[in-house]
Amino acid sequence: MLDLYEYSVNTERHGMNNFTSPKNISNIVDDADTVVSFLNNAYIPRPNTSDEAGEMFFDVSSNDVVEKVLATALQVYLDTTYKTVTMEKLRISIYKIVVPKKKYKLLTSKLINASVSQWHEFNVLEASLSWIEFSETNNGILLVCENQQKETIPIEDCGIVDFKGREQFRPFLVSFYQSGKEKEFPAIKIRDIESTSNLHERLRRSMQESIFVEVAGQFAAAQKKMRLNISQNIHGSRCDKHSLYIRFKDIGWNLIIAPEGYEANYCGGECSFPLDNNASATNHATIQTLVHMMFPEIIPKPCCAPNKLKRLKVLFEDERHNVVLSHFPNMIVQHCGCQ
Repeated sequence: MLDLYEYSVNTERHGMNNFTSPKNISNIVDDADTVVSFLNNAYIPRPNTSDEAGEMFFDVSSNDVVEKVLATALQVYLDTTYKTVTMEKLRISIYKIVVPKKKYKLLTSKLINASVSQWHEFNVLEASLSWIEFSETNNGILLVCENQQKETIPIEDCGIVDFKGREQFRPFLVSFYQSGKEKEFPAIKIRDIESTSNLHERLRRSMQESIFVEVAGQFAAAQKKMRLNISQNIHGSRCDKHSLYIRFKDIGWNLIIAPEGYEANYCGGECSFPLDNNASATNHATIQTLVHMMFPEIIPKPCCAPNKLKRLKVLFEDERHNVVLSHFPNMIVQHCGCQ
């Protein structure tokens, strides 16, 4: 998933032609706004479990966002270090378990190169869609390994890594979703933060005295200080964008895997008469400025606020330990104006 995140960010930043996309997913990544990887939970006791070799179970119901599913792929790793059979070609078939140990439905089957250690991808969208709609039908999937004569071979002899293998090579499911609606940032609890009044007072004093603002807040997980690097003293300046770098761990958001931090920026400065073109003022702000001059005790000045923001792609771990790649709108200030 980290490789997928880096590919997605680089593609957005530099364009498709400068990078080689992961196999079979380049177009899907561009269309999807959320990607979720599901862990293989075959080892967790549950109703109808069969403990059959090659059986895998993925709880896709843990994705609580109802969206359009663009694709779902099973990723399995073949490690030649553990392969005991000599043939260079093996057939891998993936079945949906309809009734454990009794009824199976073939989802996909293909001949793979078994002479090289690598990941292999299998389309299991049909099963994923049925599990999302009818979660009670999710009995998992079964991986079967055969030689070219269609003789079944134990998956460990084929070199297929199961849930007992090395963690970085265990099977997982990846689903690509498209919603077309704005997402809220992952809810992360922050405790013991300073009161708003104390924080406001410290910010006010710091901005008056220095170009470097240090906000000492106690956060639940990190118990660290958050440092805000302010590009300049904004007191008395015109409305403009200022630099603000947020490092997620410094504010206790340890579930964020990537990026480590980002340039969030912020808007600051005065919206005073006359509002020139650089103020990017709305018509309402222009009128409010004039009224403020007439009734300063009643009508406040317009506010300096973002009028153009950019999305941010974030890789994080959800409450069920699934790794999620999603982009969130309105995270990066690109331009400010008087409103």
